Amino acid sequence: MGKFRRNYRIKTKEQAAAERELRHREKEFAAAHEGDTDEELLVYLKQFAAEHPEQPLFKTDVPGGELIGKRFGGWKEALKIAELPKPEGKREMVGYTRAQQIRSRDAWNQKRQECGRCMFRGENEK
Repeated sequence: MGKFRRNYRIKTKEQAAAERELRHREKEFAAAHEGDTDEELLVYLKQFAAEHPEQPLFKTDVPGGELIGKRFGGWKEALKIAELPKPEGKREMVGYTRAQQIRSRDAWNQKRQECGRCMFRGENEK
């Protein structure tokens, strides 16, 4: 039997589409800006922050966040070098509202309780 991931989420079609769109956006940005210098990426990051002052700078919210994070040794390090504030709080999953996360977690827990065999330990949960 394959290895189960504990953070498994039940996704809707819209959530899966949002995640695919994010991956596609990251690939396009990386292809277009792979040859940019570190300074050009920092200017881009500062410009994005100036254009979206109300939006916290989570890596998944900034187009090209993956490339920028890799280039500077991590997202927090990139923000530090660009002299931008770190985002406050925790980032919710892309495409999921908090209520959807809770429903997904509850549905998963109910499914595990109904199952006669524990998928994680291989024991019975009766």
